[in-house]
Amino acid sequence: MKILTPNSNKHAVHVYSEIGNLKEVIVQKPGDELRNFDVGDRQSFLMDGDIDVVQARKEHDRFVNILKKNGVKVYYFNDLFCETWDLISDDDKIRFINKFVNETKQPSKELCEKIKNYLIVNFLKNAKGITKVLIEGIQSKDLYETTSNRVYITKPLANIYFQRDNYSCFGDCVSINKMKYLIRQRESLLSELVWKFHPKFSQTQQVYSRNESLSIEGGDIFPYTKDTLVIGISQRTSLRAALLLAKNLKSAKTEFKQIVCINVPKAARLMHLDTWLTMLDTNKFLYSPVAVKSFKFWKISLKSKTITAKILNKVSLSEVLEEIIGCKPILIPVAGNNSQLDINRETKYDGTNFLVIRPGVVVGFDRNRETIKALKAAGITVLGFEGDELSLGEGNARCMSMPIWREDI
Repeated sequence: MKILTPNSNKHAVHVYSEIGNLKEVIVQKPGDELRNFDVGDRQSFLMDGDIDVVQARKEHDRFVNILKKNGVKVYYFNDLFCETWDLISDDDKIRFINKFVNETKQPSKELCEKIKNYLIVNFLKNAKGITKVLIEGIQSKDLYETTSNRVYITKPLANIYFQRDNYSCFGDCVSINKMKYLIRQRESLLSELVWKFHPKFSQTQQVYSRNESLSIEGGDIFPYTKDTLVIGISQRTSLRAALLLAKNLKSAKTEFKQIVCINVPKAARLMHLDTWLTMLDTNKFLYSPVAVKSFKFWKISLKSKTITAKILNKVSLSEVLEEIIGCKPILIPVAGNNSQLDINRETKYDGTNFLVIRPGVVVGFDRNRETIKALKAAGITVLGFEGDELSLGEGNARCMSMPIWREDI
């Protein structure tokens, strides 16, 4: 099987901006993994509410249809995993199963062996089946014939429809991210398999590993220009992690010359830079005024012999962005010039988290009405879709997508 990238280019990834014409993207449609945990336990699954899966899937379809109507090729992650599973050897499958089960943190070695045997016997040759059970979870009734109990022995990957976080594509590289919370770490294990073995992706240079000690997540990683990668210092990504990525990126074949780090509030519900600030056009940025007091900035030169983070004292967000893009930015506040109540509400429901499909044209939830008014007044075209259920997972269109190919600006 040979799957070609645009123009038969040898690279699978080409993302040197946040705003270039989007040509290819990976998403994941939500499924029964969102039903397979107790609603009273939703906070440990990083959810803001009980999601109606039927409605969420309809909302996701509308999102994908907008992308397709605008010329974007859409890959579903579960399809990529299935294709990968069909291609790899039985030995590689068994190694993966062993790693997956070990990372579920079962209470006994005996139970681990029972789960591994169940997966090997039933799914070694069944790509669709194993993809489903890895994502949706294994129930006690799957392992024990004498029970009909739907208790989940392996927890479902409820957050996997947020494809932005567990791996990141920028430049011609991929970062397989170390997720902060255990509940999400197996997501990147599935992604690691795809990026290692799928023929479309296997030659992509990797600049971060899920086995690193420091967490870093994709909602904090932004390629603003060919020269500058921007990284959020957030609840999930530390400055030390940004420095580690910088060291790896320095030795990679890439055009980036610097990393600019932006500190944002350490909030559990608004956990990444893309919930506080996003680039929407060549000179237009959407930000939440709530974050202004938390903004701090560092610069990491990838051309220096020693990788260090230099703090930028007494500079504003506008000044930092102007240095990156080469012109004065237009800053658009979430909810426009409305009350603090509106700002807080639309910030909470990811008012900044739009996905750019070409310069000045963005897609995202239509629930943040005051923000959309402000964007339209600033000349941004908003392609909105209903996302009331999807938003309960704590993310908007940028969170739900991983661009792998953008045209250069």
